[in-house]
Amino acid sequence: MHILELAFLARRGPVVFEGIFPLQLLRQIASHRRIMVLTAADDVIRRSYFERADKQPMYRRTQTLSDPQAVAERILQMCIMDSQRLRQEGAALQLRVWERTAATTVGQMMEAVGRHFRISKTLGKTTDSEASNVGTDEASH
Repeated sequence: MHILELAFLARRGPVVFEGIFPLQLLRQIASHRRIMVLTAADDVIRRSYFERADKQPMYRRTQTLSDPQAVAERILQMCIMDSQRLRQEGAALQLRVWERTAATTVGQMMEAVGRHFRISKTLGKTTDSEASNVGTDEASH
């Protein structure tokens, strides 16, 4: 997705994307209220990164190299460093940062996203109680 497309979409409502993106630039496109940084704890990355279907081709390729474990470890270290950097930058920019842990359920993650963007579970409408609870869970900033 091009930055101009992202800027256009951000005017119409929340935009959800996955990937590493310069948070300073993202912050210029949308207000902090319209951005949520989702990260994973280091141990979650280490345990499950290569289990993702989209990472399987890369993992299979590493297994053909002379030192597959060293290459896989380096990839994991880079992912962990990126995740740590995102958490630090997000906090410095006063963005909502939410970290998935080994104990996190999909429901908990969706609930946190819903609260942040004030999305009700019923018909996509915001309720007064949801709006007042935004950013109150323990993982905020």
